[in-house]
Amino acid sequence: MKRAVILVSTQSRCPAGSDPWVHAALAAVDAVVDQGYALVCSVGTTAWELVLWRALTRQAHVLVLWPEGAVAAVDPHIWLQHEFGHDSEVEPIAGPSAAGSRTRAFVARDEAAFVNADRIFPVSIRPAGRLAERIGKSLERVDRSFEVPFEPESHTPAWTKRRPNVVDPGLFGAEPTLVHLTRSCDGPWPGERRCDWFAELAAGGARGARRDGLSTLRRIVGEMRVRGSSVRIRGGARCVALTASTPEQAVGLVRWRARFARYAFEPYGIAVPLAVAQDLGALPVTYDDGNHGETDDAVFRQARGPGGAWGGAWEGEHEWRIRGDLDLHRFEPSKVRVLTALESDEVPGPFAVRSFRFGLAQPARPKRRL
Repeated sequence: MKRAVILVSTQSRCPAGSDPWVHAALAAVDAVVDQGYALVCSVGTTAWELVLWRALTRQAHVLVLWPEGAVAAVDPHIWLQHEFGHDSEVEPIAGPSAAGSRTRAFVARDEAAFVNADRIFPVSIRPAGRLAERIGKSLERVDRSFEVPFEPESHTPAWTKRRPNVVDPGLFGAEPTLVHLTRSCDGPWPGERRCDWFAELAAGGARGARRDGLSTLRRIVGEMRVRGSSVRIRGGARCVALTASTPEQAVGLVRWRARFARYAFEPYGIAVPLAVAQDLGALPVTYDDGNHGETDDAVFRQARGPGGAWGGAWEGEHEWRIRGDLDLHRFEPSKVRVLTALESDEVPGPFAVRSFRFGLAQPARPKRRL
């Protein structure tokens, strides 16, 4: 059976169903499967996994390149079954070793995709990028029937254009509070399977499946639960991160992380009474030098990190944590506040909604006299 690969450059971290590359990639999979090709697929990025999901829903013969470190899974078959619910013929192929580097592993994976494919279908390729250069060396195998222009970023939230002039010191309420600030999710939400996310993405419109800060907050309130995460938590335990920051300090946490190409937090969150959160097990994080190992209280420990705006890069977050999930049913609704970036943001639910009032125009500077 001849093999085909559908190539898509890394796209926006927060895609929607209306993005041209999503439509083109899905159409390419359908056409290639109808032509009887087996598909060379992979995991580790949204674009690769969307193609894999569609191929599996079409019950195609799929060969999955498995780059080293792409996902934390021991058995590829078990992971694929859980995340994609597949009942298709899947043949995992171990990716070339890349000495522990995720970037090098992905480069090796891409090269393996070219080697294993008889036909190459580019969809949305970054001009002058690595994939474009490699495609240029394989023109005899290339079919550009589904190619669309590359768009580096399809979604820029309105709140990123301005910061609030004045932050209401009483924004979180009169009593001491802890605040969970959320952000855009570059993948399925915690507790959500990839197959459910991709099905929504494929069926959605302009906001379909977009996991931006506002959508994430709406999900939290809709479920009445802040789901814990184990990402970058010592010991790998799931927990919910909160901050004891003041409203003005919380705005300072909304900062761009160039290393991860995203905001550390966004001005969307939920404020809960400190006393009740403590009763549920919330504890302040202890900042250390990072050399204390896997102790019983490891989930409540955080390395200070390199010097930064606060002297210690993480101490300025005034972080607290609670093991597992945070059940919002445990709080009296009148004591909880939902926090949004813009006054126009709507979050249906039983809680009062307050805004950081991002997006306000900055005051005009006085003209200089000549």
